[in-house]
Amino acid sequence: MANIIDIKLPKAIASALRIPQNDPQRQQLRVLKKLLKKARFTELGQEYRFDEILFSRNPAKQFQKLVPVHDYNKIYNRWWKKTLQGVPDVAWPGKIKYYALSSGTSEAASKYIPVTKEMLRSNTINYVRQLLTYAALYRDRTGALPIRCVLFFINEPPRQDRRLLAIDVTPPIVEVICAEAHRLGMTVTGHIPNGMTIEQAAAAGMDHIAHLGIRGEAGSDDVNKTIAFLRDHKTVIDPTQSWNELLGHAVGTPIAAFQPGVLKIPPPLNRVFSNAGAAGIDAATARTRLERGLRIVKALHDAGVPVVAGTDEGIPGYSVHREIELYVEAGLTPMEALQAATIVSARAMKMDADLGSIERGKRADMVVLNANPLDAIRNIRSVRWTISDGRVYDAPTLWQSVRFQP
Repeated sequence: MANIIDIKLPKAIASALRIPQNDPQRQQLRVLKKLLKKARFTELGQEYRFDEILFSRNPAKQFQKLVPVHDYNKIYNRWWKKTLQGVPDVAWPGKIKYYALSSGTSEAASKYIPVTKEMLRSNTINYVRQLLTYAALYRDRTGALPIRCVLFFINEPPRQDRRLLAIDVTPPIVEVICAEAHRLGMTVTGHIPNGMTIEQAAAAGMDHIAHLGIRGEAGSDDVNKTIAFLRDHKTVIDPTQSWNELLGHAVGTPIAAFQPGVLKIPPPLNRVFSNAGAAGIDAATARTRLERGLRIVKALHDAGVPVVAGTDEGIPGYSVHREIELYVEAGLTPMEALQAATIVSARAMKMDADLGSIERGKRADMVVLNANPLDAIRNIRSVRWTISDGRVYDAPTLWQSVRFQP
């Protein structure tokens, strides 16, 4: 029988599993015990006496003695087939909801491999590490990074109309990803992972956080404490207030009342946004909720927390305009609101040497307006020309090219 193989686990996996890195055999033994404990009350665990293995003097040898080697057909026909039929507690606690269907190379044309959340959590580390490793290799060969940031979008709750999987990314895993990204000179941006607070996300190393994940009222002790924590960790906040307004407005309020750009979108997008809004609330309640968020945006800005103008999905182009307008409603000056969409965002992405302001030597990316937005922020919508990398485009023609009204 084979002995425990003397290999070294990757540091990321060892850290996430809280396993000491200095003894490979001990690492593997601890992983074995952890798996045995997890599955001890399953049919598999009872059949092969996992309890007896756990309490034996030498669990590794006892495991080799009591648990036979299985090929795919044997383990599928004896155990995994039941899980496909919805039987719980077969080889892993609870029901198995997800399977990896692999193309068969032996014994079976295709193979159903049970996938647990624990496996997905471990794979998350490996996938991200591979991505970052390739980025490092590219950097070493070319002197430039192929990507500038790591995005977190792996914790969205499943929607009713599709079978999505919500993966719980714990703080140790976020720390691993952030540390590796920072080592490569990248930033980490995304939603707050499920089960984590905004403070935990910032402490784990996330540089930018999407959406306004701060509960409470601006000026309260709890909110002030959270804002101070974000400022001390130099965390950038993308509050997406225009998205909140679009989804949270009272259904009876026409979208055009606050977002005139909706009148210019093509029919397919009209169908997307026609059902936006919150049912069961009136316009005053919707406005009160929006203003609570705007007060927090102002408090973040006043405390020195970088605020950048993001929109989530929103109405292409026009939601950026609305986001800037809402910052002025929050109490920022027109110049400060414009900077949130330009130089502050460029600094957050470490691209301010090339973008974010009109200066000699920087890329010629800008818009030319028909009216001064410092006089009235709504003038941000009066775009006459768009200049991208030095090339000048007629703005109405650009809108028409994507079936928008100019």
